[in-house]
Parts: sequence; structure tokens; C-alpha cells
Amino acid sequence: MTTAAFYKKIGLEERIPALKRKLDKKLFYEQADLSPKEKNVLAKQVERIELTYLLTPATIYIQLFHNEEYQHEGIMFMTVQLRAQTTEQQITVLETMIHGALPNPVILTLYW
Repeated sequence: MTTAAFYKKIGLEERIPALKRKLDKKLFYEQADLSPKEKNVLAKQVERIELTYLLTPATIYIQLFHNEEYQHEGIMFMTVQLRAQTTEQQITVLETMIHGALPNPVILTLYW
């Protein structure tokens, strides 16, 4: 299944336009406190990172979430294109790094 087919199947494509905004790896280097291992995996295993959809009260009916610990303004759908030789352990490092670097909940779609 392609990433476009996935987004269509869950109904995003019909409700809001895709952003398909490329995110530079530099953003993660600057915004996240990455370990040398995380920097290495990001540099060598990721071909492209894209903010595909952003669900906010302005784009779709969704409520903001606030409590003592978290303040979420929306939900990000990100598509990450990996290089073919990426291992399961490297994928785990990427998932942890991306989720830790971004302020909102993130749904990752990874593909080769």
C-alpha cells in the first residue's frame, strides 16, 4: 500500500488538502537534543521527511488538548522516506527522535 492510498483509506485525502511540506533534517538537528547515534541514523537512513497533513481546529473539527503536563494544538501526520537498508533498530531510534522533537502528537508513516 502506498502512503497516498493509506491516507485515502483513513479519509484524510477527502477532508483536507495535503500539505506535503518537506522538513529539512537541519530542523531536527537544531530543535532536538540529538545523541550522536540519533544524528547518524537521521543522516544515513532518512531520504526525506514530509509534513503531509496537519489536523488543527482551523482545518478540521478537532479539540485542543490541555492538561498540567501537555498542551497539544493539533495532530501531525508525517511521511518519512527511508533508505532500503534501514534496520528495525534504526527505525525505533527515528521514531523516538521524531516524537521527542515535535510538540504535537505525530502519526508516522514510514516507507522505503
